[in-house]
Amino acid sequence: MTNRLFLEILKTAINGEDLPCEVSLSREETDEILRKAELHRVLPIIYDKVYAVCPYDDSEKEILLKRTKLLVLQQSLREESFLRLYGELQKKGLTPLVVKGIVCRQLYPKPEFRFSGDEDLLISSKEAEAYDKALTELGLRKQEAHKENSYETSYFTDEGLHIELHTSLFSTQTEYFNRYNEVLKEVSSRAVFIQAGNRELYTLCPTDHLVFLILHTLKHFINGGVGIRQICDIMLFARQYSDDIEWNSVLEKLRYTKADKFTAGIFAIGGKHLGFEKEADIYNSVAGKLRINEEALLKDILCAGVYGGATMSRRHSAQITWDAVQGKKKRLLHRLFPPLRELDGRFSYACRMPLLLPVAWIHRIFVYVTQISKKDSNTPVQTLLIANERTQLLKSFDLLED
Repeated sequence: MTNRLFLEILKTAINGEDLPCEVSLSREETDEILRKAELHRVLPIIYDKVYAVCPYDDSEKEILLKRTKLLVLQQSLREESFLRLYGELQKKGLTPLVVKGIVCRQLYPKPEFRFSGDEDLLISSKEAEAYDKALTELGLRKQEAHKENSYETSYFTDEGLHIELHTSLFSTQTEYFNRYNEVLKEVSSRAVFIQAGNRELYTLCPTDHLVFLILHTLKHFINGGVGIRQICDIMLFARQYSDDIEWNSVLEKLRYTKADKFTAGIFAIGGKHLGFEKEADIYNSVAGKLRINEEALLKDILCAGVYGGATMSRRHSAQITWDAVQGKKKRLLHRLFPPLRELDGRFSYACRMPLLLPVAWIHRIFVYVTQISKKDSNTPVQTLLIANERTQLLKSFDLLED
């Protein structure tokens, strides 16, 4: 019931509509809807819809109002800072392609209400040194990239702006994502300009951008999971640029990357729950009716939160589902004592000094043990249950290697 109300409120918000007059919320329902909104980082988007019908007293509403205003203010300041930075890069003769983030925000009735933790810029690898020099000169601090994320580098300002500089749209270190990069080759040759605030931004053409948004969502889905906000981004983008999208080309690329059934699930959710019936019909007319279980996908999305970070059990299950997608079956000993190439960034000291690998193993096990909590449903049993359930879901979308 609460999920239905949450989706109804989100639907009206992203479509610029009013809630039906009969909608009312109990305190318990309001608490749960706001919890989900925080989990999926859509609180500002649904705020005014919830505020109008929630049963909170004045002091509680004031807290909600202040929390929302702060998030909107922070987002507005980050966007202003980013547009100013982009202008400075252009003065230096640099025109990176902007993807996701601010491009998606422009699709919402109130763009500043759509949260973005960072802004992503795509450049060629040949330009990396020039961009590093320019960003450093403009006062940004560089964070060294981890080995497994060598295709992206983070830069930060003291004002909270976070820039992700990409030399490819997906990792080049992982064989699985080679096909993702392959269908998005030479995107700069097809790039276009869009207006954002007082600035023209260089970005992917609508066909490439839709494919990228879908594959980026799929990348997170096959790991820990993905939240409802990314589904909203995709559906709003499909609506805004429907006439400019080469739908047959989109389908060809999705089939090549085994993403066509997953995309059918996204559009089915958009059509049934978020007010995008026309867009769902467009996709079905091109792809044909595919047998999918969109309700199971929706359940997983609502449980996942942004990038599947809802619970530690879900995060811990990510490696199991990722291995399943790659066709790997690993024994317990392999999971407890993985090779250097499979350690994440927290244990990068072992990558720099391989003799410390045993220390990293112990450190890794200690971190996991300290995170075990029955209260928060974070146990080894819960991790395996989530992994098994999600593996079956991946299988239903034909995402597992034969």
